[in-house]
Amino acid sequence: DCRHCGGNGTRGVFLANASGTQLAELPLGSDSRVLGFFDGDRKLLAQERAPETLVAIATSDPSLKVPVFASPAPITRTTFSPDRRRVLVETLGDAAQRQFVVNLETGSALELPLEPIDWVAPVWSDDGSLLALRDATTGEVAIFASNGELLQRLSIPLSPIAGGSTDAAIPLGFSTWNDELAIRVSRLANCEMWEEFFVVDLQSTAARSLGSSPARCHCCSFAVSAAREQGWEEIGR
Repeated sequence: DCRHCGGNGTRGVFLANASGTQLAELPLGSDSRVLGFFDGDRKLLAQERAPETLVAIATSDPSLKVPVFASPAPITRTTFSPDRRRVLVETLGDAAQRQFVVNLETGSALELPLEPIDWVAPVWSDDGSLLALRDATTGEVAIFASNGELLQRLSIPLSPIAGGSTDAAIPLGFSTWNDELAIRVSRLANCEMWEEFFVVDLQSTAARSLGSSPARCHCCSFAVSAAREQGWEEIGR
């Protein structure tokens, strides 16, 4: 990147071997972005602008790029599955957010059947077969199969603390066998905010509480309190 060398400057993207002795310039524009390796580190996934496209570049021949996904709108975020076989692509155009699961092995793309609202905090299962997203409007967590099928929606567990209303719920991760999902729920009551943690059984939807955060934030005074034996004590602002 020579933008600070004087003049207008240019920008290039290069692929180097482990020792850094061999460099190959990738066929990417100055506004492109490298997203990461996949296919056993044999390929790179990159995002190009104008038009918005995901392209694959083989490390064995970095001079060539192959289109993987042509996005209908600007891409705002990408999230690889742990096995790097799929990537969740989030786009935003005309105030409508859309999500696509792109299979990096086949190049196929499936749009998730979601309303054009704010879906956030994507979490993949370890084997890449499940995907959890939070609906920022209702607070529900939706579970999808890797083929885009909506499997279930999870309601937010009630707070074990009286008066606690839900501010937000975030999926944290699936269990090894994909039968449970850990979530973090932000609560609000009497001008105080805190977090609670649950494990939800995906078959029965029963929720098991793991407790709450040891600190609370006072929204009105911006004070932070911690639990003590005699009660709550202010520890900062």
